[in-house]
Amino acid sequence: MRFKRCLSIAVLSILLIGALVLATGCGLLPSMRELFGMASDMVEEELAPEGEERSTEADDTDDPAPEPAESEPADEPDDEDPAGEPELSVDGWYNPNSISDLVDTFERFDWVWANISEGEEGESNRVSYRFEGTETVDGVDAEKVALSFKDDEIVLWLDGDRSVVRAQVNDDPVPSMALDSILEPVLDAAFAPFAAVEDINIQGLITGTQDYGWNWQVVDKSPESIGEMRAEVTTLEVEIGPPYADEGKEVRARWAIADFGDLQMLVEWESEEGGAGSGYGITLEVEALALR
Repeated sequence: MRFKRCLSIAVLSILLIGALVLATGCGLLPSMRELFGMASDMVEEELAPEGEERSTEADDTDDPAPEPAESEPADEPDDEDPAGEPELSVDGWYNPNSISDLVDTFERFDWVWANISEGEEGESNRVSYRFEGTETVDGVDAEKVALSFKDDEIVLWLDGDRSVVRAQVNDDPVPSMALDSILEPVLDAAFAPFAAVEDINIQGLITGTQDYGWNWQVVDKSPESIGEMRAEVTTLEVEIGPPYADEGKEVRARWAIADFGDLQMLVEWESEEGGAGSGYGITLEVEALALR
């Protein structure tokens, strides 16, 4: 069988070469080299084992294919910040800068604060807020809240726009014409630490949108109870420099940011003078709170 196939191949080759010579002489084909290449391909196809197709790819028998290089394992992401600081997120920042802010959110909110001057802590100011429900005042539905501050007991009735429609201090009604003059100084003093939080833009400082004159780092993160609520509390050490404090009179502070899930807020602020006579400092602690 093998002899017959070889004979057939020889005959085919002779016939093909003859035809190729004739065609080349007539100028019908470009070159003999190309034609002999075609003939060689035909011979290889005939000699291939039956049922097996000839590979169209070149065989690189002399140079074996190089082994693929071992890929280095990808770096696994670190679970922690490169500096080892816990993550601090404030996407629901809350700062009760006024009585209306508390009415919208809390049923109870207690805090204590004091000023620091010349390294000495001043008188403590304890404030206690309670939401006491809804009453009708002169035909208007009003929300009733009570605020204890120093030696005063203040009760306010607020309409839907959070405007005071009635007030009393130590059980004495406040004339409507005197609401602003009597209440504003008291409320401003009660909310003074939260006004400071607003003024220096603590939210901007800890999110990186404002950093001029301030440096801070995370030093602790742990779950804590604040009144009836649980929170993840992140403690920051802060250094306050110019322009907020004079050169050489930097102020050091410690802030505690509580994350209640839907909202985050400052719940503790301790200040300490770095240089004598800077005259700036405050302490604040939120002691108890409960949502409405």
